[in-house]
Amino acid sequence: LWQQFQQMMGMNPESLARRIHDLDMAIEYAPDAAGNYVLRGELYLQSREYELALGDFERGLALADAQYEVEDWGIVAQAVRDRALAGLRKAARKMGKRG
Repeated sequence: LWQQFQQMMGMNPESLARRIHDLDMAIEYAPDAAGNYVLRGELYLQSREYELALGDFERGLALADAQYEVEDWGIVAQAVRDRALAGLRKAARKMGKRG
């Protein structure tokens, strides 16, 4: 039953790997899209790849900051930035618990 629930929610390892691969391709296509890094960072958190998550959140934050500086109406960049900061804090906590 738990495996069925995980599969339905996209939490099983195969689904996570597929979603990460899809975001890898999206990042290759649009390397300056901050949201793709943040989303992939969240998937890395789910798969307990905390160092990879941290790197993606840092990259997403840097890109969101840059977008916010040049956009006239940066609400989307601000939302991505906030999500990246939350992810950074969570990844750092998880890494601290491991060490």
